[in-house]
Amino acid sequence: MSEELKSFIYKLSKLEFVDLNYYKQALESEFIELRQMSECQQDNIWHSEGNVLIHTQMVMDKCLSEILNNPNLSRKDQISIYLAALLHDIGKPLTTYTTPNNRVVLPGHLDLGLSLAKKILFLLKVPFDIQEHVLRLILRHMTAYRMVKRIAPNLTFNGINVEQKKYFRLASELSLPALYHLTRADWLGRIGSNIDQTLSQLEIFCSRAKHYDLWNYSYKTLLDSVISFEELVSLGVNDIKEQKRIQYWLFSLSLRGRIQTREQVFDYINTHKEILSPQTAHLYIMVGVPGSGKSTWVENYLPKVELVSSDKKREELFNDVTCQADNKKVFQECHSDLEKALKAGKKVAFDATNTKFNYRNIAIQLAFNYYAHTTIVFFDLPLEISLERNKQRSRQVSEAIITRFFNELEVPSFTEAQELKVISSPPDPAWE
Repeated sequence: MSEELKSFIYKLSKLEFVDLNYYKQALESEFIELRQMSECQQDNIWHSEGNVLIHTQMVMDKCLSEILNNPNLSRKDQISIYLAALLHDIGKPLTTYTTPNNRVVLPGHLDLGLSLAKKILFLLKVPFDIQEHVLRLILRHMTAYRMVKRIAPNLTFNGINVEQKKYFRLASELSLPALYHLTRADWLGRIGSNIDQTLSQLEIFCSRAKHYDLWNYSYKTLLDSVISFEELVSLGVNDIKEQKRIQYWLFSLSLRGRIQTREQVFDYINTHKEILSPQTAHLYIMVGVPGSGKSTWVENYLPKVELVSSDKKREELFNDVTCQADNKKVFQECHSDLEKALKAGKKVAFDATNTKFNYRNIAIQLAFNYYAHTTIVFFDLPLEISLERNKQRSRQVSEAIITRFFNELEVPSFTEAQELKVISSPPDPAWE
């Protein structure tokens, strides 16, 4: 690691002013995206301040003001806001072009930006919990004011307040104050149209979040808001692992909009008393790109757990572990095997890349049907480590495929399963 990169990490971690023009040159070989941002012009309607790097510098400076003026923000929120400000438009240079009628457009810049942000967060050796929060802030950084425009206050459908459900889901993904202050900085850090209107909508967002008592909620307090451990003890559930399973399952129902009020929670329990019964079924879902070490980890840490593997299923069906001819059939049979194991109350591990939320959610839904315990094991490693490990394997995957999986990877959130276990490289001590 160069001295310039160490300096960059130190300033970011200590929430100090960062001169992006200086680091654009000092980190040319490690963080080329800064130079690319300086060469990327923007639509004058929304960004007449200049190129993407100028806007990013303005947003980071405004973030420091937001942090200074709001000392109650947690350190995690402060760091996450600052890093999200740095990376929120990192996908623009590779997606921006000018149309024949001289409009600057940037299709897909957010999706590409998330994969580039992951790469930079690894470069900066940021701890996983902050990485995950930063990526969700980037993904949702235009959500707050749009929610205000699109959702009618207190709209109720089948006994569920739709607006409250949307705010609850958002609060389960990230810190609402962090999102608010990042979005404020994004709009204060530009010269363009609709700034005052957007800032007004942000204040409405803040007031609605507070109206639903979701402003300062963490994932843990959201779980407790559905049902607490003390209430589960009063229902006869004393085992901590079972308490966490039941709490997570009821929380998942609230995310899906099936229960919302305290009365609805206990009505559900009364009509589904089987949820309170101890469960032996346990689903472990491996998540990671090829070469990240998933299969080796399963062999070492889950030797007595039944294994369902997409690679083994290909070998079983086609006598060729590399065959990609009918992936739909491969995963249909994998899911069928998972369901049989869960229905029988077994512990079962699903060894596949599972890099997309929709892929792993199918397996989670199977576990949901049987009130099983769930654990996601996520291999949060830089692309370079997976590429190097791949070279040591007897059956190698092409680097292009591994890179594609890495770029498309949707980082698991803490809300996706009862437990999220992260296998990662040590973070830089500066972030502690």
